[in-house]
Formats: sequence, structure tokens, C-alpha cells
Amino acid sequence: MAESITTSAGRRYPFVNGGPQGAAVRMSIDDGGGRYLRRLAAEFPREFAKALKSAGWALRKDLQGDIYKGGPGEARWSPLSGPHAGRVFDDAKGMPRIPRTHPMGQLVRAIGYKYDAGSQSVRVGWLSHSAAKRGSELQRGFKTRVTKKMRRFFWAIGVPLAKGTTLIETPGRDLFDTVMRHRERAIQKYIENKVHDSVRKSGRFAWAA
Repeated sequence: MAESITTSAGRRYPFVNGGPQGAAVRMSIDDGGGRYLRRLAAEFPREFAKALKSAGWALRKDLQGDIYKGGPGEARWSPLSGPHAGRVFDDAKGMPRIPRTHPMGQLVRAIGYKYDAGSQSVRVGWLSHSAAKRGSELQRGFKTRVTKKMRRFFWAIGVPLAKGTTLIETPGRDLFDTVMRHRERAIQKYIENKVHDSVRKSGRFAWAA
């Protein structure tokens, strides 16, 4: 059954997944820090839920920022080819001249997050099945077989393919899994601090760290 997200403005979007293999990317809690977070979740469920939602929003912004930077952390992606960066293909297909500064294109706008009260978790993923399909392809990388029609198209737009070219390889540009792997502990600390702030502001527990 399809899941959905309702925004603060009341608009509803489907929620799909994030990882390149189609599995949802979930914020996990482990090790010693995880035991403390589980305690916070048990003692302050309302504040913990609020912190998780905030962490989902923050991670979504981080993912979008990494896309604009050309890759997460130090794992910089292969740059776009000259024709793609120059929007030669967009022009040839009559598509809008949207700046192509990164490989994900408009998918940067198709990232969302979903809070699950039952499992006390937040998942980050795509807002449509088409975005999930394309996003997974771009993260895995793929090869495109050159057909006669494709060869004629490339020649017509001024980007002729070498005679011996039979495959065009698009390199994988991982995003979700790399970001989660590098930022998992920072996310845990973010949630912990958010719960502390909420408890402190409530005035109910002056002893909160």
C-alpha cells in the first residue's frame, strides 16, 4: 500500500524510498549512544518524536546541499560531461534550459522524509515512483547501448560518437547510503540535543542536560 506525506501546507505526496537498491533509508540508533537515545525515547516520547522529525528535515536539507556541491563529503562525483553541462541535449529535445550543475537534475527537489510513530524512526526517500526509479539508476550507474538512431541523434546535435563506441557508461553517484554512513553519529547527537532543548524549554525538568 502506498504511503504518503502531508506537508504543513496540507499537500500530500507519495513516499517511496532512498537507497540505490530500493530499500528505505532509515535513521538507526546503535552502540552506547543508542542506549541513551532509547532511554530518552521512553521517558520523553513527545520530545523525542519532535526531535526525530527535525532530524528528518535536517537530513533532507543536507542531502540537497550535497547534491548541489557535487557529491557527499569527500566523495565527489564524476563531473557532468561537457554536452550535459552545456544543456546541449536539453536544447535538442526542446526541454527547458534548467541549469545542469549536478547529475541529479530536478531530483534534488524530490527528496522527502517520513516519521513513523510506531517504530520511532524517520525514513528519507523520494516523493514519487518515477523519482525513485531515476534516482536509483543514477546512484548505481548504468550503461546505455548505442543504437543507429542514437548515433544519428548525437551527430545531428553536434556531439558525434566515435565509430567504435558501442556503450555509453554513466558512472554511479551514490548519495543516500554515503550520507547516512558518514553522518549517522552526528544525527544521533542532533536528536539528543533537540530532546534536551525541548525538555529544558518545557520547564518541567530543570535538571535536563
